[in-house]
Amino acid sequence: MGTIIDDKIESGLCHIGDQCIIMPNRTRIEIRNIYCNNIDADSANYGEDIGILEHELTMRPGYSAILHIHVAVATVQLKKIFKLINHKTGEIIEENSRFIKRDQVAIAIFKLSQVDQVICMKPFKCYPQLGRFTLHREGYTIVVGKFLQFIR
Repeated sequence: MGTIIDDKIESGLCHIGDQCIIMPNRTRIEIRNIYCNNIDADSANYGEDIGILEHELTMRPGYSAILHIHVAVATVQLKKIFKLINHKTGEIIEENSRFIKRDQVAIAIFKLSQVDQVICMKPFKCYPQLGRFTLHREGYTIVVGKFLQFIR
């Protein structure tokens, strides 16, 4: 989970999809979900206490997400980042990076969280249908990738 900020709406009414500004730094945000007492709501009024969730913008070793590969679903954890790659030129930007930022391309190792879990997958070169995957966190797709090889 990302950073959570507790605060209060000082004026007006907020709806899902609204663009708002958080003061004093004038940070622009979009309202994606509203919960009142852990129940989905369509709006929030002035005077109501709110929580703002900022999703993590970087992935570091230890980062957990939900892997979707063809019809299989599993929890995985980022173990190591080998390379950051320029997505336009294919050149290596950095080796053994400590983190991956939004919109970066990387070669990394993910490990299944459940030790005894088995998933059918093949390297993308051999079998593209079993080599494409997505990673999801808190209902959002955060990574679209290709499986390159098994590491034992």
